[in-house]
Amino acid sequence: MERYKNNLLQFLKKIDIKPDDISLYIQATTHKSFSNQNLSDINYEKLEFLGDSTLGFVVSSYIFKNNPKIDQGTMTRYRASIVETKMLSNISQKLGLVDLLRTGPGNMHVDVIASPKVQADILEALIGAIYLDQGIDQAMFFIKKYILAEVKDKNIVNITDLKDPKTKLQELFQSMTKENITYKTEEVMNKLFQAKAVHEKKVFGVGTGKSKKEAESNAAQDALDKFKE
Repeated sequence: MERYKNNLLQFLKKIDIKPDDISLYIQATTHKSFSNQNLSDINYEKLEFLGDSTLGFVVSSYIFKNNPKIDQGTMTRYRASIVETKMLSNISQKLGLVDLLRTGPGNMHVDVIASPKVQADILEALIGAIYLDQGIDQAMFFIKKYILAEVKDKNIVNITDLKDPKTKLQELFQSMTKENITYKTEEVMNKLFQAKAVHEKKVFGVGTGKSKKEAESNAAQDALDKFKE
């Protein structure tokens, strides 16, 4: 246990954290398989819940302040692309956080630490621990330095790609003609809709979906795919 604490303290020092309550960081790096093995109820799940909310708030605020011209739907997709499991898993591995994770023994340990979801979850749990131990400002500093900076420096997220298919198709046609794209949508069977993306009476794409919105989005994507061919 002493060796584990020393390793944890070294890690926290590396990320500029001087803990007031080390038990929070121990909890953040403890998987439930370890707790079950040691008859304890301490694991990272509650901290992961808190960290997930904290991360979502900070990322949403960042997107809102730095991208004033994008719409709400694009903001939502932008945030999702930053907090997705793959992104957080990669950052967790880069930080070496997974090396601190306490799990059950043997093959269980190997399986748990190899899980991208677990790797992402412990990063969010760490954020939750920082928030409780150091406050929101330090949690925001950590998120900006190790998550948002990663996105910004590597230009991982292309906002153009985050636009919904209907918006992208509309912008494409606006660049070529004054006539807007329109959609003809009908219910073809119970709760299944078909939409056609139409421009000057010509059908450019067809899509189906469980709602009119989904069908039109799929029709727009079909049209975009055909333009790429």
